[in-house]
Amino acid sequence: MITSFYAGILAIMYLFMSTNVIKGRRANKISVGHADKKGENEDLLRRVRIHANFIEYVPIALILIFLLEI
Repeated sequence: MITSFYAGILAIMYLFMSTNVIKGRRANKISVGHADKKGENEDLLRRVRIHANFIEYVPIALILIFLLEI
């Protein structure tokens, strides 16, 4: 029950972060990567890294919460 609750909250956060990356890509007209013709785009890089770190660490955290729950 606890794992499902946190998984739901984290899924909503993930959707928000995904939307944030999409908005950044559209605003800067960068479809792949985080650099444009002028060089690296720090704002887009930050958005992408936040999104990537989240998806890298959340699954293991949910697994650990599940193991504690059972």
